[in-house]
Amino acid sequence: MHWSSGLVVAGLCLWATYCSLSVDAANWAEKFGDSINLTLYLRDKNVTFNINDSVSILSHPGFKRASPTVLYMHGYTESNQSRSVGRVASAFLKRGDHNFILVDWNHYVTFPYVKAFFNLFQVSHALAKSITRMVESGLKRESLWVVAHSLGGQLAGVTAKDLDFKLPRITALDPALPGFTFDGIPNLGPKDAEFVDVIHTDSGFFGFDQRIGHIDFFPNNGTRVQPGCPSYVVGIYDGHCSHHRSWDFFAESLLNETAFPAVPCDNWTKFTKGECKSTDTAYMGIRAGEARHKRGKYYLETAETAPFGKGLLGVTNLTSSSSSVFSVFTGLLSSNQKPLPTSWGWDQ
Repeated sequence: MHWSSGLVVAGLCLWATYCSLSVDAANWAEKFGDSINLTLYLRDKNVTFNINDSVSILSHPGFKRASPTVLYMHGYTESNQSRSVGRVASAFLKRGDHNFILVDWNHYVTFPYVKAFFNLFQVSHALAKSITRMVESGLKRESLWVVAHSLGGQLAGVTAKDLDFKLPRITALDPALPGFTFDGIPNLGPKDAEFVDVIHTDSGFFGFDQRIGHIDFFPNNGTRVQPGCPSYVVGIYDGHCSHHRSWDFFAESLLNETAFPAVPCDNWTKFTKGECKSTDTAYMGIRAGEARHKRGKYYLETAETAPFGKGLLGVTNLTSSSSSVFSVFTGLLSSNQKPLPTSWGWDQ
């Protein structure tokens, strides 16, 4: 059992002791709906709708009915002010070829994690009903694309299970690990959409450590410490830097679609030894959608700082940063380590 899952077990036990005497699991969370918002991001001014009024988005002049629609689900303790939301939204707006709608469920993902964990299973019901109403009112289901980070990645999977139709695509950015490895707990899986692609950057810590999509990308082995992230505790703790690399990479792919080619491989060791040279590449990020027929684990190497994508050099010209030893000491050896960018204006 992972240490993170162990903490969740302890938390669940405490939570159950406090609540289960008179309340069943379905009622542990608060009432849902009124505090979930959907925000349509526009170049001039964003427009926010309550989830119960989601159909009104379709009639807003800024909503482009002919364009595909992205539903972005943020993670634990995040909100519309978080850097992940700002970075991904900005990239989609620069592209200009998608509707970008944020599912803002920040009211239900505040501390403690155990409460957010249980809230997720209630939020998913409300969100599924909202999506269904939008589809019944004219939103083309074949144009829907769910992109989700961390706990939002698991929300995407659970919400998909509540729909009476299959989503075309779910892109999960380092979907959350704690609490989702136990029997009977629903979590994201390949059956939740016609195509599920996953980017792992902190697997085994904050991120899920197993293959759970049709195609799973493992940049830099998909684990912490990601190149360029600081090691506050040698080789173990880097804050959330590695976890956040998933949306950093994804956002970059929106503006440079060929930045992150990856090759299929059994594991990182074989990849770094050059044993997985292949012409069967798949691109991590937005262009993963072109690899719908492919399956398995795909590996690549990235740069330490933005721009992170190395193109074909990330699969053909591996450097010493590919070794696990280097990854452990990345934060200590980088004398010119720069902090994560804070210029987007969405910092928590």
